Amino acid sequence: MRCGARPVLTTVELQRIDLAGLQLDVVSVAGIESRVDIPAFDVAVDVGRGDVALARRRRVLLTHAHVDHLGGIAAHVGSRALWRLPPPVYFVPEEIRDEVELLLDVWRRLQRDAMPAEVRGVVAGERIPLGRDLDAIPFRTDHRVPSLGYMFVQRTRRLRADRVGLPGHVLATLRRQGVVLEDSTEEVVFAVTGDTCFEALLEVPEVLSAKRLMLEVTFLDERVERASARAKGHTHLDDLVEHAACLQNEALLLCHISTRYSTVEAERIVRERLPADLMERCTVLATDSLR
Repeated sequence: MRCGARPVLTTVELQRIDLAGLQLDVVSVAGIESRVDIPAFDVAVDVGRGDVALARRRRVLLTHAHVDHLGGIAAHVGSRALWRLPPPVYFVPEEIRDEVELLLDVWRRLQRDAMPAEVRGVVAGERIPLGRDLDAIPFRTDHRVPSLGYMFVQRTRRLRADRVGLPGHVLATLRRQGVVLEDSTEEVVFAVTGDTCFEALLEVPEVLSAKRLMLEVTFLDERVERASARAKGHTHLDDLVEHAACLQNEALLLCHISTRYSTVEAERIVRERLPADLMERCTVLATDSLR
């Protein structure tokens, strides 16, 4: 946007994305709103606005406390209370747990209501159980405020090769005896970076090889230089161009794109600048804007 230009008024719409077979309901516009609902995991990441659809998710993983990522938390709590659903559980960077609790306490006083909710502080590397075979693992990112991204790790159990073909009653007996019958493997099936300088991701190779990656790329060209993007705690498309070989993901969702870029313009810039092999694996999530 030109210095002194009128603000961009953005139409923000929920978009349903099929990312290599994983359904995501996403809003992701830099400075306006960010949230992703992952129905298959029964969890959401961020709550930029407390829309009704997101209220079905009890567990919300919060990347950081900027308004466009956290601003809907009170509405989310209130909606679940209105519908008599169990209190939500928010997982937040440990450094901001007390402040998020304080924020909710202020809303409780204003609302004159209990607004029950649980806030849990988490740190990089901690496992958050989401199901029998699914965990979320926070990883450290580099933004202007304390921040985390999240990896979703799925475990697969397979009967050991030397047990294949044994009758069911034999397997049951061995299991009762405490014999290990299965081998367990883990795969990072999805990762969400939140807002971050790209360099931080180079320290977490599991993210760059996750099956699916939702990656913040706020700035796409010379209108905001790479150094300025880094100073703001954001990723620039130049980072992806330089480190294209590191991105081994099967599918990538490029998100949090600035409203400087229309959908058509964002797709064109990304298509022109990224190597063909990487571009084939990318979905560009931008938004049209009205000036």
